[in-house]
Amino acid sequence: MARVFILRCMVDMETGAAPTADFGRLTLDTKSAPLAFRYGCIMGFTLWFALVACNQFVVSVHRAPTYYILHNGGLLPLMILILGGGALGADPLAQHVFRWRPFMILARLSFSQYILQGWVQEILQHHTLGMYFALPVLLPVAYIAQRVLERPLSDWQRQRARDGVLGWDEELVARVEDTLQHALDSKAQKALSGKEPLTDVATTGRR
Repeated sequence: MARVFILRCMVDMETGAAPTADFGRLTLDTKSAPLAFRYGCIMGFTLWFALVACNQFVVSVHRAPTYYILHNGGLLPLMILILGGGALGADPLAQHVFRWRPFMILARLSFSQYILQGWVQEILQHHTLGMYFALPVLLPVAYIAQRVLERPLSDWQRQRARDGVLGWDEELVARVEDTLQHALDSKAQKALSGKEPLTDVATTGRR
C-alpha cells in the first residue's frame, strides 16, 4: 500500500517526475493521483455506511452475511480507501471535515483511546448504567493519558532520534549486523587467500 501510494500520488520535488531509485525529496501530487485516492474518504465511508445498513436491516437470518465480511478482513479495502484519501489530503472530507479542530483533537487521542477503552469498559460494566457513560469517561481519561504520558514520551523519543541516541534494541540489532558482516568478511578473506573455496563463501552469504 505504501509503495503504491508513493508511486502514484507523489513526485520528485525537483523534477516533477515519478519517483526513481535516486530521488531527492518527494511531494504530493494531488492533481495526477488516481480517483480512488482523491476521493478515497468519501468512497470508503459511503461503502462503510452501506455495509452497516445492510447488516442492520438483514434481520431475517440468525447471523447476517455481512457479519462474515466485517469479521474476516472485509473492511480492509474500505480502510485502504479512507487512509489513502486522508493521506493525500485532496478528498473533500479530508480538507473540510477532518481538519476541523475537534476531529484533530480526537485524532491525537486515538492511540490513548485504543489502549484504555478495554480498561474503562471493564471498570464500568460492574455498574448498572456504567456502559452508557463509557464514552464520556473514556475521552477525559484518554486526554489525561495523552498529555501526561504519551506526549512527553513521544517528544523524548524524537529528541533522542535527532541526537542520534540509539535504544537498547537498536544497539542489539546493530551489534548482530556487525557480527554477521564481520563473519562474512572473514570468509571472503579466507577464500581470496586460497584457504577456503569461494563457492562456500557464496553459499554462506545466501544463507
